[in-house]
Amino acid sequence: MLINEGENMKDSNNKHSKNTLSASSGSIKSARKKTLKITSVYFLLGCLWIIFSDKLAGIFFLNTSNLVFVNILKGLLFVTLTSLLIYELIYASFIKLIESEQSTKNVNIKLAESNLKYIGLYQDLENKQTLLKSLIDSTEDWIFYKNSDGAYIGCNKAYEDFIGLSESELMNITPYEIMSNKNLSQINTLDIKTITDQKVVKYEQKIQYNDESLIFEMLNTPYCDRNGDVLGIICVGRDITERKRRENDIIYLSYHDTLTGLFNRSYYEENRNSLDTPANLPISIIVCDVDGLKLVNDSFGHIAGDTLLKTTAEILKKGCRPKDIIIRTGGDEFMIILPETTNEEVETILANMYEECQTAKEQVNNDLHFPSISMGCSTKEFESDSLDETTKIAEEYMYRRKLLARKGVHSIFLKYIKTTIYEKSNETQEHCRRMAYLARRIGKTLNFSQQELDKIELAASLHDIGKISIDLSILQKKGKLNAEEWEIMKKHPEVGWRISQAVPELYPISDIVLSHHERWDGLGYPRGLIGNEIPLLARIINIVDSYDAMTQDRTYQKAKTNKEAIDEIKKMSGKQFDPNLTKIFVEQVISDEGIL
Repeated sequence: MLINEGENMKDSNNKHSKNTLSASSGSIKSARKKTLKITSVYFLLGCLWIIFSDKLAGIFFLNTSNLVFVNILKGLLFVTLTSLLIYELIYASFIKLIESEQSTKNVNIKLAESNLKYIGLYQDLENKQTLLKSLIDSTEDWIFYKNSDGAYIGCNKAYEDFIGLSESELMNITPYEIMSNKNLSQINTLDIKTITDQKVVKYEQKIQYNDESLIFEMLNTPYCDRNGDVLGIICVGRDITERKRRENDIIYLSYHDTLTGLFNRSYYEENRNSLDTPANLPISIIVCDVDGLKLVNDSFGHIAGDTLLKTTAEILKKGCRPKDIIIRTGGDEFMIILPETTNEEVETILANMYEECQTAKEQVNNDLHFPSISMGCSTKEFESDSLDETTKIAEEYMYRRKLLARKGVHSIFLKYIKTTIYEKSNETQEHCRRMAYLARRIGKTLNFSQQELDKIELAASLHDIGKISIDLSILQKKGKLNAEEWEIMKKHPEVGWRISQAVPELYPISDIVLSHHERWDGLGYPRGLIGNEIPLLARIINIVDSYDAMTQDRTYQKAKTNKEAIDEIKKMSGKQFDPNLTKIFVEQVISDEGIL
């Protein structure tokens, strides 16, 4: 379009030059006329003078002797009169000629100035065109222009790269000649709409190009001449395939649980009204809760817990129909919405899911690898019923089932933990039995109640429960642990505390489990407690555990003799061990056993 303006400027300048030449040609014709006029006047005066001068002379000079003088006088008079007349005529003509020449010179000066200005404007126009082309080529968006017939008349480099043709190769051809796509008719319709309505049109379109499915975004803008007539359209577009994929991923993630792939609570909140419609009646709800998930997380880590949740999701999906909607509503909570499902049907589905859980457990050695799921259901039969109330009834049903399952889950869990500890670490049933015996002996010496004696015996059996979370390579390593491994090992009292806090049967010994590696001098772990800040039962466990460990062969050391072990206990009295308990242990417990 800038080039067209330059051509207009050039045409205007040429027209001005032609007008100047035309004016110069007119001046020549005018000069001829004036010359002919002067000549004609001079010819007419000469003839008149010849005809009438002798007669006038005869009238005024009757004496013929003066004829020569008269002729001389007559000639002088003629010359004088004609000279004056010719002077006036020639002077006036020369004045006009000079004025005309000056005018012509002024016009030529203006023409030269105009030419210089034109050259400057033309160069400036070329620079602007170069800049505009550079700007257009520098953008990553496609930019191309089509005439009113839909043929290309230009494009930028980005579009050249996309289409695989140069700008010169695209000139005067249509998209139909380089693309074969059913969507082109839709694109052509939008191009025509842009031209017809003379309005900007923005749209997204999916096309198949070079064996790829692409989505692009386009902005069509009509461009017009000075009279407002549409010459064609300017198209700006970009490939948004990747952006659309990311948008779809974001939408998916906003409505799906990343761990299980099921719908999440956001999906339920967003779509509950569209699901709660008369067309879906009766609507049944199943509410599910995974039993013992916290225990698994605390004992085996969140990876094991995640595996349990994914297994739960698979069981639920297997038990549901395609039209049923499974939602993970919380950490260990799930909900299933079953459209057009009666209460009898949902009870059958529930029974099938329980059977699936049981079948899965029977196929593995470890019950904890498959979840125990507490489930409850309810049905909304009438439009006037509340879906929230239906869900609440299902939850109450589920909680009743959970109370029945809880004790069984904890029993399985405790049995599994004891077995795993004995398999993974140096702790053996015999070691725990000896510890329990020695701990009870100290307790009896201190006149503990039967309840406290039972507590310390349980603590002796499960004081290292937290080691279940530690890697086998660390627990069974021969030789000294490195700094990183030692830091991992030192975490087992805290893990054991979390486990015992989560199991009602172990809750009473949770502080003992947490503190059994504290030292009397405050240099123990994990809290660095000093002296009597350490629970009494934990101080007892510390002594009996250390004694029994020293007197038994371990992967990292040979067994000491009883005397060597007692000497070590005495040596660490007031440092690692409670001095009063050390004295009782050495003088009353060990001596009574006849070991010393």
